[in-house]
Amino acid sequence: MPGWIGLDRAHRQFAALSPEQQRAAGPLIPPQEVADRVLHLLDHGHAGEIIELLE
Repeated sequence: MPGWIGLDRAHRQFAALSPEQQRAAGPLIPPQEVADRVLHLLDHGHAGEIIELLE
């Protein structure tokens, strides 16, 4: 379950947040990290498996 994925739209929306809201939202997750985790789950995951992505 990624938080904010660091795509262009998310960067713009994140920049529009107040500093307090940015801290509460957490960091933007690099898109490549999300893609790598998805590929790993496809090869080695189990149905219903949930992973957490944190920076």
